[in-house]
Amino acid sequence: MTEPAERTPLGCFEVLARLDAFVAGELDGAELEAVRAHVAGCRNCESFGGYYARTIEAVRRLPPSTESAAVRRRLLAGFGG
Repeated sequence: MTEPAERTPLGCFEVLARLDAFVAGELDGAELEAVRAHVAGCRNCESFGGYYARTIEAVRRLPPSTESAAVRRRLLAGFGG
């Protein structure tokens, strides 16, 4: 019987790519543990991840948008959407 392959630790860019899913609670298993392990040992990712999580929580607490359809179109056009 062979041993399971050992995972290569994640780097900062790989953690950043998973940050949204991590904050949303969408990661599980080995992927979740790999992100947690990296963040626990990386001051930059710990700091940025905490800031990102607090920002997402603050945005979620904002009241629903009440702008007009015209304003919404202009905003979306400004963001390339």
